[in-house]
Amino acid sequence: MQVSFKRMALVFVIGLILILSLLAVWGCFTLGKEKTPAQWKLSPEAEKIYYYLSLEQASRSGNIEEVKEAVKGLCEVAPSPQTYLDGAAFLLYRGEKQLALEIAEKGLALYPNDPQLILLLAEIYIVHKQNDKAISMLSSYVKSNPEKGDI
Repeated sequence: MQVSFKRMALVFVIGLILILSLLAVWGCFTLGKEKTPAQWKLSPEAEKIYYYLSLEQASRSGNIEEVKEAVKGLCEVAPSPQTYLDGAAFLLYRGEKQLALEIAEKGLALYPNDPQLILLLAEIYIVHKQNDKAISMLSSYVKSNPEKGDI
């Protein structure tokens, strides 16, 4: 019994299409199951990039819960004055005043002489109608840093 080359090629192509279809279905099945960076075992730099990208995506979609999670994750994996500043400002301008206040205060506790954090926290205090706190904080900073009187 001799099988022709055309028939073998046809069986091969059909088998290949079947296998690729099964792989595509499996990909669609697992696509919706998102993982957090902890499940991926990412490097610290990769985690930082993940949270920045998550923040960007969440801000575009308007999902404030994802925004909060991304900002908190970013502050954990990449604590710097700029991270706290970006996170608090991002939340403040999206109407999350309380969480912005918490992030800014935590950032200032870690980086007490950062002038940008001080200015943002003063702005957040003003938004919260805590003008006395804002003035007190700014006055203390200027007394401690007379060369930064322009703040």
